[in-house]
Amino acid sequence: MPDQKSVKTVKRGMITKSPEILAAETLLAVTTSDNIEQAAEKLGITRQQVHWRIKEYELKDKIVALKENALLELSTTSVKAARKIGKLIDSDDEKIALAASNSNLDRIGLTKSDSNTNNIFMGDVQFVNNVPRPPRADK
Repeated sequence: MPDQKSVKTVKRGMITKSPEILAAETLLAVTTSDNIEQAAEKLGITRQQVHWRIKEYELKDKIVALKENALLELSTTSVKAARKIGKLIDSDDEKIALAASNSNLDRIGLTKSDSNTNNIFMGDVQFVNNVPRPPRADK
């Protein structure tokens, strides 16, 4: 009988999982979690075991590629989202126009203050004050 590379499997309870399944589960958990600890919780294992799987199944490059692709998709669709909000601001329905306007202002940092006593454009004033002013020509 020819020599075959032994395949490691993991048995949890009554279920045996192949390396391919473990790799896929780990990849999914890591890419859909905020951090390794959260991924470990999803998988029911320790953080160290998650790191071991990433190394053992050579997942680092795949994780990086998936996250880069997600960011690229978000950045390309953000232009479309901004255009949609811009169109909705001109809606005949006042509620839709107001919601779109508020959404737009929130995204550029001109939001209402948490305190009712402050001017709602406080963020605007702070933003303008932080912009370097060009030197005056008459000096």
